[in-house]
Amino acid sequence: MAFVRARDGKEKELIRATEALLPKVREESGNLHCQFHQSLDEPRVFAFYEIFESVEALESHKVTAHVRQWAADVQSLTAGPIELKLLQAIG
Repeated sequence: MAFVRARDGKEKELIRATEALLPKVREESGNLHCQFHQSLDEPRVFAFYEIFESVEALESHKVTAHVRQWAADVQSLTAGPIELKLLQAIG
């Protein structure tokens, strides 16, 4: 999962920029699932829930042109860096 916090008042802009990114991520080889969530109790906090078929697919995803462009585009909309948490399914 990846977490990102929007700057105050920039939530809608971050959502729009990310909605344009999602179809491209879903088309990536190795991407099994991709959803973008907004926290109900902290509306400035967003989370990407993504499943990749391998660590290699995730690493490839992180350097795609569309992900790099999105990161550059939203830099002025976010407060702090993206926080990445790698998870393993256990049940």
